[in-house]
Amino acid sequence: MGSVVTDPRRAPGLYRHGRSLTARALAALGHRDGVFHLEAFEQPDGSLVFGECAGRVAGGRTDEVVRRKLGVDLHQQWAAALLARPAPPPRTPPSDDAFGFVRLSAAPGIVDQAPATREIPARPGVVTVERERRTRGARTGRPVSFAVFRAVLTGTDETQVAQRAQDLTAWFHQRTDQILQCGPG
Repeated sequence: MGSVVTDPRRAPGLYRHGRSLTARALAALGHRDGVFHLEAFEQPDGSLVFGECAGRVAGGRTDEVVRRKLGVDLHQQWAAALLARPAPPPRTPPSDDAFGFVRLSAAPGIVDQAPATREIPARPGVVTVERERRTRGARTGRPVSFAVFRAVLTGTDETQVAQRAQDLTAWFHQRTDQILQCGPG
């Protein structure tokens, strides 16, 4: 799982479609002020299909990616809206760099060995990493991936960030050993 921020200057049509979908969704929900997240799926013709939305900061490391790309602290914005105070201006100007995040995970089971937290920032484009769960001997019985780390990445453009996320994920899987797979099958 991961995400890459698309620069508004590079995709004005996508942002135009996004604003239109967002306005309709928020009006339907009666959401007038505050932070929200909205997920949509871009179709081959450039249109967007609504996925979900909520009046909260999005998950993953969306908060960190937005802060680094646009200079906006979504948690400060949310607090200001809840307190009915003016939103603080961005702390830093928008960045020309591209940003994204990726969740590095192993299949369900017992993770016997995984890269150390200190190894991940040395990978190309990684700017922050956080350990989400214990790695050695961690057990899961769910038929979903077991998240271990979340990393924020940067690059010169969205394509480079997406490639770095794929490369980091492949490297992580090569370095992660499991002694038991749990789940269906």
